[in-house]
Amino acid sequence: MGKHRRQTHHSKRGFELSIGFLVILILTIVIFAGSLFFLRQFYTTTEEFRDEIDRDTESQIQALIRDGSIVAIPINKASVPPGKGASFWVGIQNVLDEEKQFGMVVAFSKAFTQLEEQILEADPSYISPNWALYSEGPHTIKNNDFKAIPVRIVVDSNIAQGVPVKKGTYAFNVCLWDVAQYGASAPGDCSSGSQNDVWYTRKVYKIFIEVP
Repeated sequence: MGKHRRQTHHSKRGFELSIGFLVILILTIVIFAGSLFFLRQFYTTTEEFRDEIDRDTESQIQALIRDGSIVAIPINKASVPPGKGASFWVGIQNVLDEEKQFGMVVAFSKAFTQLEEQILEADPSYISPNWALYSEGPHTIKNNDFKAIPVRIVVDSNIAQGVPVKKGTYAFNVCLWDVAQYGASAPGDCSSGSQNDVWYTRKVYKIFIEVP
C-alpha cells in the first residue's frame, strides 16, 4: 500500500514537471517570435532611414561636383561625445580620362582646446588607428563618374596611451591618390596636411570632430 502511494506521488510530481516544462517552452516560443518581429520591424525602419540618408548625401555630392568640386565632403564637421561616432561621406570624381583606382587615407592632424590652444598630448599614432574607420581601397571609379566612400570617426576614451580624451576640436586629414601611379600604400604623410603633388587634386581635405 505504501509503495503504491509513493508511485502515485512520483507520477503526480512528474506530471507537474511536464506541465511546468510545457508552459516555459510555450512562453519561450512566444517571446522568441515577438523578438523576431521586433527585430524585423527595426531592421526595415533602419534600412529605410539609411537609404534616405544615402540618397540625400548622394544628391549633395552631385550638386558639389556640378559646381566644380572634384572631391567633396558635403558635411565635414560633427560634435561627438566620447564613446560615440559620426559618419561622413567622401565623394570622389574621376577626371583622369580613364577608369582608375584610388587609394584613400584618413589621418589625425592636430587638436585644439576651446581656447584654441593645441592639445600637445594628442598622439597621431594612437588616434589615427583607434578613431578613424574606413576602407583604404583601392576604390575603382569609371571615367567622369564618382563614388561616395564612407568614413566613420569614433571618439575613443583616450588621445594617447593612458591619456584621457580632452574637450576640443580634433582635425583629420583626408588624402587620395592614383593607385596605378603611386601604388597601394599612401605615397606621402597625410597627417602633416601639407599640399603635395602625389595627392589627387594636390589637395588635403578636412574632417573636424568637436568633443564637448
